[in-house]
Amino acid sequence: MIRRLLEKSISTLFSLLIFAWLSIGIHEQFHYLMANALGIKGGNVTFLLGGGFYHFPEGVSITATQDALVGLAGGIGTGLALLVLWLVSNYQTRYTKWELDDSFALLVVAIMQFAYAPFDAFARQSAAFGAALAAILGLAFAVFIYGKTMWVWLNED
Repeated sequence: MIRRLLEKSISTLFSLLIFAWLSIGIHEQFHYLMANALGIKGGNVTFLLGGGFYHFPEGVSITATQDALVGLAGGIGTGLALLVLWLVSNYQTRYTKWELDDSFALLVVAIMQFAYAPFDAFARQSAAFGAALAAILGLAFAVFIYGKTMWVWLNED
């Protein structure tokens, strides 16, 4: 019983980490795509240990509206993409021991992206706080949706 609970808990944590890590590249790509759509060519994305960063091209004048739209695009675009994947996983599968943790993790990370978007656009100086708040909101929302189902799944053999 304890061994299965541990395996399922680790599997859920691993799914969360994988989807969160993959979402970083998707998030930064949406910044890049929005900048290009607004006519801002030549930006680039860099990745560090725990995150990525979109950089506007040097010497290009950016309006506050462009900055806000590019900032919002990362979280909103990624949140929408992951929400579509979550809908597919949620409505087209019957849960086995390896599917529920993935659907739960997709929902957590999708909500995290939506919640982080305003910080990315309007309060970059509070990005760490925004990321922490987004993680709490994502987890809380997913627990609200999946709580009872996850509890049963975690405690069954």
